[in-house]
Amino acid sequence: MLSPDRITSPSPPPIRGAQFALLDVATLLGVLRRRRRLVLAFTALFTVLALLFALTTTPLFTAETDVLIDNRSAFQLENGASAGNNGASTLLSLGMDTSSVDSQVEILRSERIAGIVLRKLKLVDDPEFRTPGNILASGLALARGAVEAVIGPSEVVPVPPGGIPRAVMEEFQDRLEVKRSGLTYVLAVSFRARSRERAALIANEIANAYLTDQLQAKYEATRRASVWLQDRIQELRTTVLTTDRAVQDFKAKNNIVSAGLGPGGTMRLLNEQQVADMSFQLVNARAATAEADAKYRRLQNVVNAGDPDAAPSDLLNGDVYNDLRQRGVAASKRIAEVSKRLGESHPAVVNLRTEMQDVRRLLLDELTRALEGFRSAADMARAREQALSNGLAELTGETAVSNKAQVQLRELEREASSSKTIYESFLERYKAALQQESFPVTEARILSEASPPRLKSHPKTLLILVLGAIGGLAVGTATALVKEMTDSVIRTPQQLEAALELPCLGVLPRFTGLGRRAKPRPGISLPPAARLIPEDIGSLRYAVDEPFTRFAETLRAIRVAASAASNDSDIKILSMVSAMPGDGKSTIAMNFAQLLAHSGKNILLIDADLRSPTLSELVAPGCTSGLVEVLDKKVSVSEALLVDPVTGLHVLPALRSDNPHTSEIVGSEAMRELLQHASTHFDFVVVDLPPLVPIVDVRAIAPAIDAFVFVARSGETPIVTARNALAGAPGVGERLIGAVLNNVDLKALRHQGAAGDRTYAALPAYRAYVAD
Repeated sequence: MLSPDRITSPSPPPIRGAQFALLDVATLLGVLRRRRRLVLAFTALFTVLALLFALTTTPLFTAETDVLIDNRSAFQLENGASAGNNGASTLLSLGMDTSSVDSQVEILRSERIAGIVLRKLKLVDDPEFRTPGNILASGLALARGAVEAVIGPSEVVPVPPGGIPRAVMEEFQDRLEVKRSGLTYVLAVSFRARSRERAALIANEIANAYLTDQLQAKYEATRRASVWLQDRIQELRTTVLTTDRAVQDFKAKNNIVSAGLGPGGTMRLLNEQQVADMSFQLVNARAATAEADAKYRRLQNVVNAGDPDAAPSDLLNGDVYNDLRQRGVAASKRIAEVSKRLGESHPAVVNLRTEMQDVRRLLLDELTRALEGFRSAADMARAREQALSNGLAELTGETAVSNKAQVQLRELEREASSSKTIYESFLERYKAALQQESFPVTEARILSEASPPRLKSHPKTLLILVLGAIGGLAVGTATALVKEMTDSVIRTPQQLEAALELPCLGVLPRFTGLGRRAKPRPGISLPPAARLIPEDIGSLRYAVDEPFTRFAETLRAIRVAASAASNDSDIKILSMVSAMPGDGKSTIAMNFAQLLAHSGKNILLIDADLRSPTLSELVAPGCTSGLVEVLDKKVSVSEALLVDPVTGLHVLPALRSDNPHTSEIVGSEAMRELLQHASTHFDFVVVDLPPLVPIVDVRAIAPAIDAFVFVARSGETPIVTARNALAGAPGVGERLIGAVLNNVDLKALRHQGAAGDRTYAALPAYRAYVAD
C-alpha cells in the first residue's frame, strides 16, 4: 500500500514579481483564446448592429457659422475713442474674460434663441424634429410610448414659453453645437440637419437671432434704465429745489447777506465786508490821531519856550505867519548891518531891536493861536477814532453771531451742492441713455456665414463600425471573463492541479481518428482454448495502434509515476477512478493495460464496475461469466479470462448485476483474495472501478488497491464535484499518485494559458517525438 508521504510532491513556490504579472496576462489571454468564439460572436453582433444603425440612420449635414464677440467696437460706437494715446490705452484695456465668453456660448444655446429660430422658420411642426432619425431611436420611442400608455408618464414635462413642445426643443438643441475657437473670441455655431441647405439656413438664422436678441436686450436694458433715470431725476430735482430753498430761508432768517466774491472766489458776507472796511478806517484814524497829537505837542513846546524861532516850518504855512517871519528875518538883517555900521547903542539900532521884539511877540501870538487849532484837530481825531472803535466792536459782535449761523449755513450749502452735482450727473446719464436707446449696438458680429456642406457629418459609418466592434469586443471579453469566473468545470491541467492539489500526470487528447491496427506483439503465446477479445475494438487499443502519440505518452507517464511513488513495495494494483460517469476512465484503463501488455508485461485488467460494465460489453459481447461468478466460485479465473490476440492482455470481464449491494461484492474478502492472487501471478493489475459519486463501491475496495489515478474530463467534470468525491473517499485520496485530464482539445489547450504547450508543442523537433 501507499503511505501518505509518497502521494504528492511539495508544490513549487509561487512566482512573484514580473513573472507573476506575465502569468496573469498569459492566463487572461488564454481565457480569451479559449472563449474566442464567444468574443468573436459578440464582436460580430455589435458590428452588425452598428452597421444596421449606420445604414438606417438618416444622414445629417453640419453647417457652421462663426460669430466674433468684439466689445471694443461697441465701445467705440457708444462712447467714441479718446484722442491720442489715452484713447488707445482705453481700448486696449477693454477685454472679456473666459466667463463672459462662456456666457455668450450659453446664450447661443439657450431655449430663447432656439424658440426664435423655430418660430421664424416654422420648424415646430416640421417632421424632421418630431420623428426619430433611425430604427433604434424609433424603437425606443415606441417602447417609451407603450410604457407610458400602460403606467402613465413618469413625470410632467413643462411646455417652454411660446408653446413649443419639449421634444422639438430638445431635438433642436441636441443638433445645435456652440464652442469657442481656441482662446479667441470667435464662437463656432454649427447645426445638423437632414438637408445641406437647411443646415446652412438654420445656422445663419441662429447667428442672426443671437445678434437681434443682443440688440433687443440692450434696447430693453437702456429703456428700463431711461425710465428709472427719469423717475430718479424727478426726485433729485425736487431735492435740489428743497435744499436751495432751505439755504435761502436760512440766510433770510439769520440776516446773512452776501457782499460778492472775496479772495479765492469765495462768497463774502456783508457784515464781514463792513468789519474789514471799518478796521481799515480805524487804523487810518489812529494814525491821524497820533499825527495830530505829535504836531500839537511840538508846537506846545515851542509856545511854552517862548521862542518863535524854534517853531518847525512844516507846521505853519499861513500868510500872516510867513509875513511875520519874513519881517523878523529882514529886521534881524538890518540890525546886523546897522549895528555893525553905527554901533550897538545907536538909536537906529535900538529902534530896530524894538521892532524886532514886536515881530517876535506877534509870531508868538500867532503860534499860540495855531496851537489852539492843533489841539482841536487832535481832539477831533481822537473822537473819530473812538467812534470807529465803538462801531467796529459792535460789528464784531454781530459777526460772531453770524459765524455761528454760517456753520449750519455751510452744511446746508454742501447738501445743496451735493444734490445739485448728483442731479447734473443723472441728467447727463439720462441724455446718454436716450442716445443709446435711439442707437443700440452689440458686441457681436458675424465673422463668416454658413454655407451648405459638401459631405455628411452624421452618422460616421466607419467610426460607428469601429466603435461597434470595440464595444462588442469589450462586451464579449467581459462576458468571457464572467463565464470564466463562474465556470465550475476543469478545463486545463493548471486548474486540475489547483483544484485537487494533485500533480497532473498529463493530458489525453481527443481521438481525431483511429490509426492502423497494430500487429500482434512478437513472441506472443496464447493459452490453448483461450477466449479472445475481438481484434477490432476501436479506441480501446488506440495507445497500441498509435504508440507515438501524446495519448500513449501520458499513459506511460502514469506507469512512471506509479513506479516513482512506490517506496516500500512495488505498486502492483492500480485503478482509474473518476467522479462522474462518462469521464473516460474505462477507456483509459483499457488503453493503459493494453500499452503495458504490448511492452511484454503480463497484465490483468479487471472490470469491477458491476452496475455498468461498459468495458466488458465492448470487449466481450455475449460473455456468460465474469467477476461475480469467479468470486462466487462458480467458475475459475482461467475460465473467465479473455485474452487480447494483439497484446496478450488478460481481461476479467463483468456481467451487469441486478444486485443493489455491489459494494459488498467489490469490497468482499473474496475480492481482496482475488486481487492478492492476481498480483502474484501478473506483473501488473489494472482495476476498472465505477465512479465515486453515484455509488460507494470504490470506497469499499480502496484498501485493496495500491494506487489510484483520478480521471477528469476536460470541460465537463465540475470542480466542486471532484473535490467532494475525493473528500468523501479518504481511502482513495491517500493512494492517489496523480490525475490526468481526458478528452482534451489540444488546439484549444494551447490557447488556455498553458505556456508549455504554446512554447514547445508546435516546434518541429517536438513533432519528431510525439504527435497529437
